[in-house]
Amino acid sequence: MICLAFLRGISFLEDMVELLFLSLVAAFAGALNSVAGGGTFFLFPTLMAAGLSPVAANITSSIAVWPASVTGALAYRKNLRISRSVLVALALVSLVGGALGSGLLLWLPEQIFENLVPFLLLAATALYSFGPYVRRWFEPKDMQALTLSWPVLLGQLMVSVYGGYFGAGIGILMLALLTAWGLQDTHTMNALKTVLGIFINGVAVLIFCFSGQVDWAKALVLVPAGLLGGYVGAHFSLKVSISKMRIVVSVCAWCITLYYCAKHWLPSLG
Repeated sequence: MICLAFLRGISFLEDMVELLFLSLVAAFAGALNSVAGGGTFFLFPTLMAAGLSPVAANITSSIAVWPASVTGALAYRKNLRISRSVLVALALVSLVGGALGSGLLLWLPEQIFENLVPFLLLAATALYSFGPYVRRWFEPKDMQALTLSWPVLLGQLMVSVYGGYFGAGIGILMLALLTAWGLQDTHTMNALKTVLGIFINGVAVLIFCFSGQVDWAKALVLVPAGLLGGYVGAHFSLKVSISKMRIVVSVCAWCITLYYCAKHWLPSLG
């Protein structure tokens, strides 16, 4: 009996240490998302390392960081200088795309997502690292107002489907699209992509909550940790060099991505 109690105590202690470590990663991810983005690159692989399947890790990560994105959007609300009709149309498209993407994640066999993870990580890491440079290729159109058109709606729909399915890098994708559509005001673009990201991930999180694949024991601990990290990150965002932070996050993201790709494609590392 003493040995059994001792083993249970060891198991409980290990669980607490794991939750503490995951909470620290979630707080770090929330802080990163408030400053420069890229929190998913750390939380998603960490959850997989903790034993969650790729789909469960993706779902739990999305639920953990979404509340922090809401608080970030509140900070940007004064910079959302676009017409209400445009915002409503893009929000509706984002909801539809996010629902389609999350539906595909749950409907398609899990093996498909598991095989796509290396490619998704590579694409998201490349977007995060080189997205700001890609945006410079678009010819400025000297537009301060965004007008609706089929290319605008279709582009947002595609980004939203990707966001509901995986999510990492959607901020960079939306900034690139907003630049291509002619917007130049940085604050307006950041505000719009943050708000639209809430709709994309929000409908996905709502669907995920009823999927039966959420690790609630971890999610309920990670949500407040992510919120705390997001608050701290927003507080210090003006004191941190975003360009330098992006370089550090890019290096870490590439290391994590390449390691996971090698582990996935080279059985000897598995």
